[in-house]
Amino acid sequence: MKRLRLSALAALACMAMAALSAQDNYRIAGTLVNAATGEPVVRGTISLLAESDSHTLATTHTDSQGRFSINHLPAGKYQLTAAKRGYMSAFYDEHEEYSSAVVTGSTTGSDAFVKVDQLTFNLVPGGVIRGVVTDDSGDPVEAANVRIYQKSRDHGMGARILAPASAKTDDTGAYEFGNLTPGQYMIAVTATPWYAKAWRAAPNEEGSPLDVAYPVTYFDSTTEEPAATVIDLEGGSHVEANITLHAVPALHITLPPAGRSNNGEEQESAPQLTQMIFGAPADNQMLITEAPRTTRESEFTGIAPGQYTIEAGDPPRKLTVDLANSQQIDAANGVEEASVSGNIFLTSDKPLKEQLRLVLEPVGSSVPVEMQQGTNSQNHFDFESVPPGRWTLWAANGNK
Repeated sequence: MKRLRLSALAALACMAMAALSAQDNYRIAGTLVNAATGEPVVRGTISLLAESDSHTLATTHTDSQGRFSINHLPAGKYQLTAAKRGYMSAFYDEHEEYSSAVVTGSTTGSDAFVKVDQLTFNLVPGGVIRGVVTDDSGDPVEAANVRIYQKSRDHGMGARILAPASAKTDDTGAYEFGNLTPGQYMIAVTATPWYAKAWRAAPNEEGSPLDVAYPVTYFDSTTEEPAATVIDLEGGSHVEANITLHAVPALHITLPPAGRSNNGEEQESAPQLTQMIFGAPADNQMLITEAPRTTRESEFTGIAPGQYTIEAGDPPRKLTVDLANSQQIDAANGVEEASVSGNIFLTSDKPLKEQLRLVLEPVGSSVPVEMQQGTNSQNHFDFESVPPGRWTLWAANGNK
């Protein structure tokens, strides 16, 4: 009798194992291919994510034929991602702001199983923009700051320019940006002539032939921001974008003493002069000279013509100016910046579990650079140093 009971228990255990095996007998498999050429992508990384919260469930790599397989999966809905150096990481069937989930198990028979067993995962190769920066004489400009700006039209908000990436030219004047997503790009270059640097390091006088600067120069070698040439980059394409810089007489900008702060104390903080490109700070280095302490006057030298913001005072006031000649500027004519803060709620009153990406962009500007930040765990946001004006605020959750 005892042996029969053990045999019955063993049979039940086998039945349970068989049922469990049947439930976890699905697989997701297919081939990872280059979206531009159709060739298999070898040693690409395939990751399976939970559809509910996007945490990683399994990871594998493609073989010499670009094939991959993730086995012993229960019926369910999953996200599938692929990555490979030189390609743009992507979700399966990603298009614009959306991607397709992969479903195992089906109420319609084996069709769904066959479909997820023979996937073709297209991975877009990254594009490349490279070029050489030279001066009027054709000599390479070393250590020039090259910035690449991408135009974006996502979320129906119209054209914007996303925050740039940057690179410095080498001793041959060459630069390169790789692994770029397909899209529209613009290039801007800032630099200082080497002979102007050497001249300013010694006692000098304004008006010298060596007192020159390079204005911000855009591809294709224009100093006019609206005339910047847009580069249409396709997946896997390589674009040459050479730029020539032209030196012009440098400007000298002076600011009167900052005066006293609201509490009556003398202000010690030095004013800041920041160059603007497509509405965003260029963060390039400026030369600042302090006049004798009796005047507390500040002087900015070696300045190229262009658009700048001047920030001075306590509380700080900011002034946007288009500089075309040397002059004295009173930053007291600027305006105080504000902060924008708040909390995000769902209209359904349900709790918002995910943190969001918040974007402020000025109304009426055709190509504004977005101000970005994320929410905290309570979905609170706080933008500081927002210039006066009309702004649009919108939120994004991942690709949604």
